[in-house]
Amino acid sequence: MDRPYHRTQYSPRFSALSPVQLCALSKLGTNVSTQIYYYRCSGSDAYRHGGKAICDQKPIRQDLLDQLVWDEILRLLEDPMLIQNELNRRLETARESSPTSVDWKR
Repeated sequence: MDRPYHRTQYSPRFSALSPVQLCALSKLGTNVSTQIYYYRCSGSDAYRHGGKAICDQKPIRQDLLDQLVWDEILRLLEDPMLIQNELNRRLETARESSPTSVDWKR
């Protein structure tokens, strides 16, 4: 008996970097008929959250996003000063912030 959908083990390369991490509910889905993989948010599944989706982000094609991320990684490796500048910026931000204050708006 053929099933229209079956679960397969698939490990995306850059799932931790995907934009759907904004709500910390990312997962990988697939279009079974085309075998195109997508990063998508499980918060967009209404049935998981009492009948109402809690995230309105659209799915992102895995192959396109992976290529974009890989290109960015290569760019950073080719110019290590980009990484150093970002580290310096974050260190400066940490030095200027108060360890006793909390930004609850984030």
